[in-house]
Amino acid sequence: MKDSLVIRCKEIHLQAESLVEWFLFDANHQMITKGESAINQLQQQLQELSSSYLISVIVPNDVVLLTRVNIPSNSSRQIKQALPFMAEELLLEEIENVHLAQAPQIVTPGHIELAIVAHSVLIDWLDILHSSHLPPISFVPESLTLPHSNNEYSLVVENNQCIV
Repeated sequence: MKDSLVIRCKEIHLQAESLVEWFLFDANHQMITKGESAINQLQQQLQELSSSYLISVIVPNDVVLLTRVNIPSNSSRQIKQALPFMAEELLLEEIENVHLAQAPQIVTPGHIELAIVAHSVLIDWLDILHSSHLPPISFVPESLTLPHSNNEYSLVVENNQCIV
């Protein structure tokens, strides 16, 4: 199994020199180390710590719309066909300008969990990370990284921002 690298971006508009927090975990999910680095220097720093890792990136909530749409079907083909039309009703911009990411599993039949992000933002993130030799396997909005229990909320207050 590979190690895991989690990168937390605090800025929406990333640049090669942007500072990010990072956390390196071994294959048993134990933290090896953590730090803060510029994106363009991170891969070089990690060479001494790990030779192979999967990368997940935590991104600010401000640019990701988390929502749920109702599609009364269990057919994945029908869901994929209906999803853009259902999501379009929630957006102020054209559906062609956004990326729709469906949750990997359907918890409640007919209710599709969805993340929506502008193509331009997603492409910028990918460009910066790939050019720094940090190809991510996933992007995760900050709010989805907070602990969650039945009918209980988690709260983080940091730099005049509150995430629930």
